[in-house]
Amino acid sequence: MTLEPRGEALPALLDSVEAWAEKAGLAPSVAGRLGLVVEELAANVVSHGAAGDGGASRLTVTLVLAAGTVRLLVEDDGRPFDPLSVPAPDLDAPLESRPVGGLGLHLARRLTRSLSYGRQEGRNRVMAELGAA
Repeated sequence: MTLEPRGEALPALLDSVEAWAEKAGLAPSVAGRLGLVVEELAANVVSHGAAGDGGASRLTVTLVLAAGTVRLLVEDDGRPFDPLSVPAPDLDAPLESRPVGGLGLHLARRLTRSLSYGRQEGRNRVMAELGAA
């Protein structure tokens, strides 16, 4: 699935992910986790990667089911940025002292078996794996 990295494009992306998960026969709990991870990673590109000069103009999401694992690849053509380099939030800090946001990547890390970043051919690539059962 390829789309422009705009907020109004996210509902159609999530509908496509839901349809793919149903066709792949994923359990509702797995489909729900997958949807949340896709939403968080795509929203990160929309919110941060598409802004300003050199911002992303395309966002591509690829899903593959193989050997009991869902493999997810989220790519964008924006400036180089490793979202996994952002420090984990301090969940023990009082709510009033925490910055707004910053929990999306934490959530994606918790919901996946693995999450990694690479830059290839001018594209940011975030790869994730989730158990399909």
